Amino acid sequence: MKIRSTRITRLIATLVVALTLIAAPAAVGVTSVAAQASHGPYCGITWGSTPKSAGDMEAGLVQGVRAGRHTCYDRLVVDMSGPAPGYNVRYV
Repeated sequence: MKIRSTRITRLIATLVVALTLIAAPAAVGVTSVAAQASHGPYCGITWGSTPKSAGDMEAGLVQGVRAGRHTCYDRLVVDMSGPAPGYNVRYV
């Protein structure tokens, strides 16, 4: 199980890096537009971007990955084949 868990972790890390590389050029354009405005919107986001984790990690099958861009945040959704009792999320 540890080998499969490591493979899944590597797959997720690879997907995150790939999505970051795809989104980076778009983020540059968004930043320049926001810089032209007097002040960007404040959406009251208080949760920050520090690493977060909970529960015990278990191996699972990734069914799909989706990303979305919003006014005050970006989103990455990882669809799993079953319940995911634990998580470990951080910027890489």
